Parts: sequence; C-alpha cells; structure tokens
Amino acid sequence: TLIELVLYMALLVILLPSIILMLLQVSKNQQHVYTRAQIENTAAVLFSELNYEITHASKILTSTSIFDSDQGVLVFRDSDDQLRRIEYSTDTVEFSETTYNIGRVSLFDGLDRWITSENLAITSFKIEPARDDDSNLTGLNLWIVIAPLSTDTEIDQSNILRLRTSIEVQPHTIEE
Repeated sequence: TLIELVLYMALLVILLPSIILMLLQVSKNQQHVYTRAQIENTAAVLFSELNYEITHASKILTSTSIFDSDQGVLVFRDSDDQLRRIEYSTDTVEFSETTYNIGRVSLFDGLDRWITSENLAITSFKIEPARDDDSNLTGLNLWIVIAPLSTDTEIDQSNILRLRTSIEVQPHTIEE
C-alpha cells in the first residue's frame, strides 16, 4: 500500500546515510591496518638484514662509519673481507601521482640495493657503537623511525613506528 511504501522510503532515508558512513569508516580502517602491517613488515625485514650483516661482519670500520646522526652509515667488511655499507640515503619516488623525496636504507655489497620499501619513508636511521667498560666494541645501538609517505592526518601519524634495538657483534668481529 501507499502508507507502507512511504514508511519504507522514510526508513531508507534514515538508514542509508548510516550505512554509507559505516562502509566509509571500514574502508578507512582497512587502509590504516594495511599501512601499519606494511610498516611492521618493513621493520622486520630491515632488522633481519641488519642483524645478519652485523653478526657476520669480520671488521666494523668505525673511522669511516657515520655514528650519532639521523642519516647513519655503517661501513664494515664481511667474512670474505669484502667492503660492505649500510646507509641512509634519499630517493625520489612517485606514489599516487605525487612525487616524494624520502629516506631509505640501502646495502652496498658490490651493488647498491634498497633494503626498505619505496612506499614508506625512513625519517631517522641512527647508529651508535655500544662499548664495554674497557671501550671495546660490543654491539651497535640502532634508532629507526619508519613513517607512511603521507603524515597529513592523525591516523597517518599514528602509523609512525619508532624502533630502538641493539645488535651484539660477535667475538670474532674487530673494530678498525
């Protein structure tokens, strides 16, 4: 009947905006979760690579490394005495038709290759030597900040990941 039709239309007018808002919120939350997972995955890959390289280093070249800087550089030699370098570098990337100058971490092992994704920005990569009471190098302290390319919104800013860890050098690793 006409009354039922008007009643259903009124209910639709009341419920439709709520349903649309709920779906938009779900979509927004999904993007937040995806970005957070990407940041955490990048952090896991980066720390795995750093841990492997540092624990397999035969020499840490502290005289040519850059410590206590947000744009740190670690220079070392591997077990085959090959020169290797892990460093903060800037890169220009295009994402969603926008160009960004971002920080990334690269590994030089004969070839330069990126360790971190071009979809995220490394805003700080700080390395500091850890020493015992006799000033012997015992490890490296790392401070790393990983952020989404855009930090315009509060949600984007909540995805910024600040990490601090230490990696112990092996007894066979010497400082040069």
